[in-house]
Amino acid sequence: MFPTLDFGLFKISTFSFLVGMGVTILLLGFFLVVKFVKKVNFEETMLVTIFLSLSLIVGYLGGYLFDGLLKIEERRGLYFVSTAFYGGFLCAFGFFILLMFIFKKVHPKLDTLTYLNILTPFIVFAHALGRLGCFAAGCCFGKPTDSLAGVVFPSDAPASALYGPGTKVYATQIYEMASLLAILVLCLTLFKKRPFVAYLILYAIARFIIEFYRGDDRGVSILLSPSQWVAIFVFLGTCAYLIYTYFKKKKSPIADK
Repeated sequence: MFPTLDFGLFKISTFSFLVGMGVTILLLGFFLVVKFVKKVNFEETMLVTIFLSLSLIVGYLGGYLFDGLLKIEERRGLYFVSTAFYGGFLCAFGFFILLMFIFKKVHPKLDTLTYLNILTPFIVFAHALGRLGCFAAGCCFGKPTDSLAGVVFPSDAPASALYGPGTKVYATQIYEMASLLAILVLCLTLFKKRPFVAYLILYAIARFIIEFYRGDDRGVSILLSPSQWVAIFVFLGTCAYLIYTYFKKKKSPIADK
């Protein structure tokens, strides 16, 4: 575990560094891909880049709010000391769609799904870097295990504080990072026509399974963890969207006649 990076003149948490690098790749990558592929004009590219930047800020704040609300009883008050990915993702995603919907009246050519598909590889890669940051920080750790799939964190790590120094736990951060890299490959190959939809479904499945091995506190749980309930919601919502678009396309030729 490497909680901090020492650059001589200054130190920064590894988690913050990797998340920042992921966000930079997301923004620059999106801008460059759209510009060179020339799918849209420069004005629309700048507009969507601004929307994306604002959505990331909303998502960052939303992640802290989501985590704070889930752990309000445990902390005996609303405190924002950690973040939750799914909470932040839903806030950023919802805000981005809202902005696209509002400005579609001014720019009718704006197609939300087209931009989300372009963004997907960068979103997934940035997400994977974030999970690597979690491993470096020692958060989002797994339950104790004696299997070869476990790791031992340093004595000052959160897992050691909860389960005792020297306790081997599931490296759930690495499992999730590996899942995301696999999803990235699938989105660029088998599902390149609908990569964003594939990301939503595949990550929901992966996250639902990995949550069973998580050992850290994730807030109030009712049978399942909060993230598992969100994963179910995302999975079913995305499947409903696919069914809707399927029947819509099936009816469209009849409507044209």
